[in-house]
Order: sequence, then C-alpha cells, then structure tokens
Amino acid sequence: GYAPSSATASTTALQMLGVTYPSFDEMIAGGERYEMVPLPDSMCTTTLWVGNLCEFTTDEQLSGLFSEVSVLSSLPACVARNPNASSKKYGFVTFPSVEEKETCIVDR
Repeated sequence: GYAPSSATASTTALQMLGVTYPSFDEMIAGGERYEMVPLPDSMCTTTLWVGNLCEFTTDEQLSGLFSEVSVLSSLPACVARNPNASSKKYGFVTFPSVEEKETCIVDR
C-alpha cells in the first residue's frame, strides 16, 4: 500500500486534508479559544482586570456581575483560559466609559 512519508499510522484522510476538530475539553466545557491580541488604546482605559475568580466562573457570570453598576444590560467580559479550557482564575471586563469603570472600582 501507499502511505505518504509524513503520515503516521494514526493519521486519517481528513487530518491529511487539514480538517481539525475541537479538543475533548473544548467540547465538554463549551470553551472557545481566544487569540491573545493587544487591546486598542481606546480600550485600555476602560478595561478592568478582575482576579481571584472561582475556576467555574463563566464569561456570562462575570459580565452579569458588573452589569449591575453599568448603564448597559450586558458588558463585554472574558475569563482567561488555559489551552485545555481550564480557568486561569482571572478575567477582563470592558466598560463603556472610564467613569463607569472607576465607579465600579469604588462600589465593589
């Protein structure tokens, strides 16, 4: 039989075509992988780092907690995750203004 030299015995035809599947952890946790990119300067002053999170905190829960002090019903929030989708126990919340961010820091 013919087998390309770069292929191993466990390589499937789909893998050879570049088809990839989410890892087991991604499927179970429903986790998406986020690409690390620098924040635009306009977001640096309105984004808050939040530490000491429970390992089971979700993006939605983090957003909901801080939405209580915002004029918006939902805030962009993200829990930082390891490649295996486990929590790094910190995250980021972005507010619509510096004033709301500062109010949140004082009130929380």
